[in-house]
Amino acid sequence: MRSRKERYRSFVEALRKEVELLGRDPDMPYRERLDVVIAINGPKEYVLRVDLDNMVKTLLDCVKGILFVDDKQVFHIEASKHVQEPPGILFGVRRQLG
Repeated sequence: MRSRKERYRSFVEALRKEVELLGRDPDMPYRERLDVVIAINGPKEYVLRVDLDNMVKTLLDCVKGILFVDDKQVFHIEASKHVQEPPGILFGVRRQLG
């Protein structure tokens, strides 16, 4: 049986691969201050079990170096979780200009 740490690493690696497959802005990774919006959808059993703050940290770690240089650039986060099918994650990044 895999340890929690091994499962976490596998999840992060898989998600990073998915993000890398998405169409990319040539300016990525962004270097400006950022606003981030995250919405996590899934079945009731999952949504009630997952800690939103832990999931936000995991997702930021997954996209670090791909969408932005470092998560220190994030100045605003809006995060939510929903009992909703199909399961998935909405992750949006907006550069703060000026």
